[in-house]
Amino acid sequence: MNSRIFPIANYTCVQVREWRRGYDAAPPPMRTDHAYYDAVVNSPIYADGPAPEQFPGTESLEMTIARTLPFWTEIIVPRIKAGDRVLICAHSNSLRGLVKLLSRISDYDIPSLTIPMGIPFVYQLDEDAEAVQPMRFLADDETVRAAVEAIEAQIKPPT
Repeated sequence: MNSRIFPIANYTCVQVREWRRGYDAAPPPMRTDHAYYDAVVNSPIYADGPAPEQFPGTESLEMTIARTLPFWTEIIVPRIKAGDRVLICAHSNSLRGLVKLLSRISDYDIPSLTIPMGIPFVYQLDEDAEAVQPMRFLADDETVRAAVEAIEAQIKPPT
């Protein structure tokens, strides 16, 4: 079963959408008896931390931004200011946080942002790493539209 569809069986579509698209709403934390808990917490990618007891268990977009913003300001922005072109590959929620920042999207408007998976996008930034043009997808409009609709369909109630 698709892990993004499963929660709808246990919660309302409205609630799941708020968790997935909202700013400060986080889903219930992953319980220690969850089928994937041990695989996540003991994954080799976390060998250097966090420790199992430090895992947040859940995360809202607000929490994602708080976690990733230091990397943006301390690592990426200095590279941009040095004249480097930077390629960022990240999870969709981390990208939504970055787009929120660069496009100055309000907390109220952020639920309407859907970033299609697998379609790169570009920002043109000035010397202060501020966007000077809106983000631009590197795909035709029809491809972007279809990808957005596919994501949106994941959290619509079954008909």
